[in-house]
Amino acid sequence: MTAACVHNFALSDGRQLAWAEYGDGGGAPVIYMHGTPSSHLEPWAFRVDEAAQRAGLRLIAPDRPGMGGSDFQRRRRILDWPADLAALADHLDLEQFSVLGYSGGVPFATAVAFALPERVQRLTLVACVAHLAPALEEGLHRNGLQLKRLARARPRLARVVMSLGMGLPSLYPSLLLKMVGAGLPEVDRAVLDDQRIREGFPAAIRCAFRRGASGPQVDEALMSAEWGFDPAEIRVTTMLWQGTLDTFGARPAMAEHLHRAILGSELHLSHDGHLSVLTKHLDEILDGLT
Repeated sequence: MTAACVHNFALSDGRQLAWAEYGDGGGAPVIYMHGTPSSHLEPWAFRVDEAAQRAGLRLIAPDRPGMGGSDFQRRRRILDWPADLAALADHLDLEQFSVLGYSGGVPFATAVAFALPERVQRLTLVACVAHLAPALEEGLHRNGLQLKRLARARPRLARVVMSLGMGLPSLYPSLLLKMVGAGLPEVDRAVLDDQRIREGFPAAIRCAFRRGASGPQVDEALMSAEWGFDPAEIRVTTMLWQGTLDTFGARPAMAEHLHRAILGSELHLSHDGHLSVLTKHLDEILDGLT
């Protein structure tokens, strides 16, 4: 099964917002925030679509601005995203929904729970990217950390680097997988042996660069900086999943920081990396959203 038909609708400022749907169309709605750079193809790439079907969930995966089928948004902030999500929920006649954020989608999912507490029923964060204090970055892969800093400080150069380092290799899946796999622990390299993931992971990244590198660069800069709100103010039921072997984009210290900040949250630590923490625990993760 591939992604369902990609849908689009116009936001109030004229931008087009794109999304795809997976799972059980009549099930409880969960809005999925993809990683960075990625797109609405990510749930299909990582078999989240199959787990959503098993759990009886309607999984809605929007593209953030400038990636996939969604228009670029100038001067974007993390706290602009909840308004787009509220408009999408209104368009779909969803009074309430749950939110799942993976990797670079974690800051944006958290922002939605912060800004829309009356609409978000549950919040689940997986591979918890949270650059909220300098000490939280200790142990991250050096190349990834340098790219994030470049995205914030020198956006034009970062777009070139991201195009050459991710956008172009995504056209040659075996090359991209080799490059990504070199920086992953064995438990994550094993995930890349799955044929669906070998096809879908590069496809999701390729889709992210469909409109160029501006969207991915802004997303990279935003998710690796201060969020503009305090997670301690979140009052939504929250679950966090984090691999202790993750150095790709998140660290256990980031998940522990969010766990301490979000009152009553539940933290699940496992002997996993950045990819396997999602793929190995899909049923448990989605069960927590029902």
